Parts: sequence; structure tokens; C-alpha cells
Amino acid sequence: AEERLKMADAASVYTSGGSDAPAEYGQSGVGILMQQDPADGRVYAKTCVRGGSADRDGRIAAGDAILSVDGNNTSGMTVADVRSLIIGRQGSTVRIIFRRPAGDGYECVLTRGTPEYLDSLSA
Repeated sequence: AEERLKMADAASVYTSGGSDAPAEYGQSGVGILMQQDPADGRVYAKTCVRGGSADRDGRIAAGDAILSVDGNNTSGMTVADVRSLIIGRQGSTVRIIFRRPAGDGYECVLTRGTPEYLDSLSA
């Protein structure tokens, strides 16, 4: 049951940033499932939740390193630390700088919210 809970938490990054407050409390993420590389300590995008803000952006890929969130350097941070920077009020935006494995950097400004919330913005 504990393993199933961990998987559910990981899959719900777009609504709660993992174990943080769920979307019904006004907090949300951008739909990035993250992992930490034990070799270099960096936090990387593992996958994007279908329909989430990161998925809709279309540029974020598995293996892209998360370098900063709203100007906060993520070097030395855990997945939980990075998650806490990403989540925020549903409908607000967050600026994330990524680096691809090939070394190219890019910046995304993403809207926090569930896929359903994001759908409602374009309706």
C-alpha cells in the first residue's frame, strides 16, 4: 500500500506537487514528474503529465535538468525542494530554466493548474 501511495503521489505532480497541498486547496504544479540523479545530485524532468502545462508547452523532455525556478538556483536541492518552488496558486505562473542533456538551455513560463483547469482557460 505504501508503494502504491508513492506512485499516486508521483503521478499527481500536476495537482499537488507530490505530497503537498492538493489543487482543491488552491495549490497546483505544472505537470512535471521529477527525479534526482544520485551521481550529480541534479533534479531532472522524468516525464510530463498529459494535458498539464509542461506537456502543453511541448519543449520539456525526459532528462532535461531543472536549473532554476523563479530565479532560485536548484543546485544541491532535492526533488521535494524543487517541487516546493514549483507549486503555487493555481492560475499563477512559474519561470523554470532547463538544460538539455546536449547542453542547450531554455526557459519556460508555465501556468500552474490541473489539465482540467487549463482546459477551462481556453474554453
